[in-house]
Formats: sequence, structure tokens, C-alpha cells
Amino acid sequence: METSLMISAWLLTYLIHSTLLIGGVWLGMRLARPRSPEVRELLWKAALAGAVVTTLAQSVLPLPQWGSVLSLARSEPNGLDKGLLSAMDVTTPLPDMEPVVLAERQTPHSEQDPTAFAPAAWLEAAAPFLEWLPWVWLVLVLAGTVRLARSWLGLLRLRRDAERVASGEIAGLARGILKRFGCARAVEIWITPAIQGPMVTGLTRWRLFLPKGFLQQLNENEMEAVIAHELAHLVRGDAWWLMAGQCISCLFFFQPLNHVARRHLRTEAEYLADRRALDVLPDESGLARSLVALGEWLSGTSGRSVLHPLAAGMGGCRSTLGKRIELLLADAEGRAAAGGLRRWAAILALVALAITSLAAPRAVASDPLISSQPQPNTSMKTSLTTQAAALMASATLLAAAPAPAEDKKTDSPPASAQGEKLPQGLHGFSGHLSGQLVSKDVEKGALVMKVQSLLHVWKNNKAPEPSLVVGRTVKVGGIHGKALDVLVVINPGDHLEIETKHLSGDDMLYLGEGMKKVAAPAEESAKAGGRDALNGFRGMFVGELIAKDQEKGTLEVKITRISKLWKQNTAKNASSAVGQTWKINGVSGKWLDALLTLNVGDQVEVEAFHHRGDELDFPGEMLRKAE
Repeated sequence: METSLMISAWLLTYLIHSTLLIGGVWLGMRLARPRSPEVRELLWKAALAGAVVTTLAQSVLPLPQWGSVLSLARSEPNGLDKGLLSAMDVTTPLPDMEPVVLAERQTPHSEQDPTAFAPAAWLEAAAPFLEWLPWVWLVLVLAGTVRLARSWLGLLRLRRDAERVASGEIAGLARGILKRFGCARAVEIWITPAIQGPMVTGLTRWRLFLPKGFLQQLNENEMEAVIAHELAHLVRGDAWWLMAGQCISCLFFFQPLNHVARRHLRTEAEYLADRRALDVLPDESGLARSLVALGEWLSGTSGRSVLHPLAAGMGGCRSTLGKRIELLLADAEGRAAAGGLRRWAAILALVALAITSLAAPRAVASDPLISSQPQPNTSMKTSLTTQAAALMASATLLAAAPAPAEDKKTDSPPASAQGEKLPQGLHGFSGHLSGQLVSKDVEKGALVMKVQSLLHVWKNNKAPEPSLVVGRTVKVGGIHGKALDVLVVINPGDHLEIETKHLSGDDMLYLGEGMKKVAAPAEESAKAGGRDALNGFRGMFVGELIAKDQEKGTLEVKITRISKLWKQNTAKNASSAVGQTWKINGVSGKWLDALLTLNVGDQVEVEAFHHRGDELDFPGEMLRKAE
């Protein structure tokens, strides 16, 4: 047997096993939709690395084989006829060409058939390629290795224009976080303007890269949260899995499902790094605020990738920022139950790998004399070659299918429609728009809407004629965070409100707040007073406490009367808000103690300001039980 046949057989076996494992996990995620990121990560890791393990196990270990076997065999040069073996008597001279034959290996007790099966035309055409396949594979693997080495050198070159931080506030925070993680490793910290988001890398020598401009927008708690998240990637060993995934994709470049598994692994690593960081942070809300700040920072950057292929970082999956913030603010019940689910998932993964090793189809390089004889039970060969072709085709089809984005549906038409050209009078616009959705693209964070009304013009607006936006079809990009969740649930034809600004070109940019689905204008006008009754409100009101959240510093009040209005108040008809329920954010400091003493159902008096959207802010002056 020639080495080329053995390599071809091994690669074909891997293609079959990886398609079954990764495709099975992909299908299981679609059907079961497990909520635990620990479980999802374990299954994707088992599928990505397990295909290599099962392929090696079938090739090296003396395991019983319950599945079909594809035999790659080369006939001996002992005849004058050319081509693949066709139906012939065993005394027929062997061809003097050296074609490759795919056949099914049968058990010794199978019933013999006096004739052999003539292979399909596509199989005959593929025979010369199988002879050269190992050489093609080797060349492309070497090319991938060179590309991987260049990527690694590119990471090291980031230090050229970077400033190393060995002491000071950032270095102190990093050392303290590593100590709380129970890790004695040291980490190099580099600050550079050459990257868009924070990231970490290194297998034996840890390095943390921080974008210079982004750090200037963070307070101490938010900066500590960013560093804790990045160091959590290193402590969890995500750098090793990134490198392992790159190596597997380099060796088995012909399997597109490897890229699907790696993409999901990177997403789950972000969720789990968030959870690991929460264990060592004194202020859990700091991590949520840092994610919001990162979303705002990235919304002003170009569409280039935030991360290096060999680095992990909190900005690597823009479309999950909103979901991650929601999970951080949720309770810890899911985290407590994750341990048991993870054990069951580990058992399921081991069982699946064992079954694949024993029962999955495999390819082998067989003896040429055996493969040249008439094969028994040849009626199975047609279905077997069809099965192999179907497995190869399914790899491409599954890879082309969109990945599930946390129970989101993205089957609506993309935002392919372009907005109208903006006139000079709208350049520099900044305001709050209301209109009807024309199309959307969740993956790119963009939408096209028909503007029906201009709700507010902000103070930083520079457009000389902002009212020109009414009646126009505009495209809005840069949608991120929680707004992506809103974008998922709205459909073309629905009405929405969104805050936008214009920087350049003919597109608007999402401001980061104030995007929501609303009722149609006719329905909205029928509501008593409308939700715009408190737009620009500055003052105090009395109402019934409907709900409160001590940890988040929020409360909801059903207004019974307006008690005071300040000079800065611009709400023209604040009294029409009586009977409405409003959410008030930003209760902190000593006022959290006051909130603790209040019970749902109490009459409370609270001071509130309205800035944007349909929620109020607490200025920190008055919150008490009403007399």
C-alpha cells in the first residue's frame, strides 16, 4: 500500500467524522437551544477536537468496526485494459493503468456475488485526483502554516508603537485581579492606538493590549472590569483553544464546519469570561457599564475586525453585546444550575465520541489484490458512494447556514435598500426620529426607515434645517448592544423611534439610546396623554410605587399628581402624565437606603428629570415616602 492512499483515507475519514460531530452539535443547538454557555462551549469543543480524536482512534487503536468501510485500493499493473475495474471475471487481466477504486469491505461470511459493480462516472473521474491529493493537501497546509506564522508575528509587531505599562493604576489593577483569580502568573500590559478593542494573547507569556482612546472614556470601576474580563480569558485558557482551533483549521482546511465551531467557541468564551470576571469584581455593574461604553466606542469605528485571529477580547462579537449585558444584569439562578448541566453534557459528549469511533464510516487503504477481486454484496456500493457524496455536500450546506444568535430570528429581508441622499440642510443632524421600518440587516447593525416625524432636536445638532428629514427614507447604521435585540423583533412595516446623528455621507449613525418599537401613529394618538407628556420634564411628582430593584437602583412609579416643576422644565403638558407608569433610573448612594425602606404599594414622592426615551433619571435630590 502506498503512503498516498493511506493519507487520502485518513483525510476522508476525518471529513466524515467532523461532519457528523460538528453537524450534530449544530443541529442540536438549533433544536434544543441550551441556555447555559458552559454547556454550549463544552459541546462545541468536543465536536471540534473530537473529530481528530476519533479519526486517530480508528486509525491507530484495534477497535471493532460496526460502520461501513470505504476501501481505497490500487490495482496491480498486470494487464492491457485501462480504466477503473468494471464487471469482469476474476481471470480477466488487470489494467496496466493504476486507477483508485472505492469499494465496501464486507464481513467474511457475506454471500458472494459473481460480478463486481461498475463505479459511477464521477468516481472514475476523481481517481487521478486521489493519487495527487496528499501532495495538494501538504502544499496548502504549508501555505496555511505560513499565514498562521505571519499572524503571530503581526501580534508581536503591535508592541513596536505601543507603550508598556509596568507600574501605576492599570498595572496595580491587573496584579490585584490576578491575585483574586488565584493566579501567580505575570502579564505584560501594552497601551497602543493601533487596535480598536482590548484583547489578550499568549500561551506561555501573557500579554494584554489596551486601546489608548478607549481607556480615556472609562472610570476606575469600568477600567477594572475591562481588565478583569481580559485576564479571565487568559486564566480560562482561551488562548490555547484559539491556537488549537487555528491549527485544526489549517490542517483540515477542506472542512468548512471547523470555522462554524470556532466562531461559536469565540462567542461562548465571551459569555464565560464575563461570568468569571464577575467573581472577582467588587462592583458587578461596572462590567455592564464597560460593555455599554465599548459598544459606543465601536459604533464610531470602521467595519474592520476588532480582534486579531489569535487574540481574545471583549469586543470580538459585536452582535452579542446587548445579550451579554442582559445576562450580567440577570440573577444567578442559571449559573447555579450550570454545573449539573455541564456534567450531563460531558457524559453526552463522551458517549457521542465513543459511538463515532466505533460506528462511524471510515476510509482505509486496502491491499490491491483484495480490492481487485469481485466484491461480495455489491448492491450496497451504490448507497455507500452516495452516502459519502452526501456527507461532503452537507459540510458545505451546513457551513453556509446562518449561525443561531441566541434565540434570535434573522429571516427578515436585509437592509439592502439605500437611503435617500441627504441634502446639505441635514448635514450635522442630531435628533430623535419616528417612522416606519423599510428593511433591516441585523448582522451589520443597520436599518432603512421612512421618517414620519421629528420628535426632538438635540442641543448638539448642527443641521441648519433638521425638519427636512421628515418624509425622507434614511439609512441608520452602527446599531449595537440592546438595540440589536430590538432590531431582531421589529419587521418591515412596523413603527419605531430611534436617536440618530449625521457624521458624513448619506447615512445616519445610531446614538446608542432611545431605539424602540412603537405603535402606529393613529394608535399612539389614541392613548391618553401619550408617552411624550414628560418630554423635557424637570420636577417632582407623587405616585404609587409599582416595582423597585435595589441592585440596579431603579423604581417604577404610577403618577397620581405633579407636585413641583422647576424652572428648567420644558414639558408642556406634564399633568397629562397622571395615571401613567414611569421607570426612574440612577438611584445611588444614600438614596439606595431610602429605596430600601419603601415597599411596593407605598405612595412616594420623587424628583426626576427627562433626558431621552421613555424613562426618567433620578438627579439625587429627593426620594421619600409621601405624607
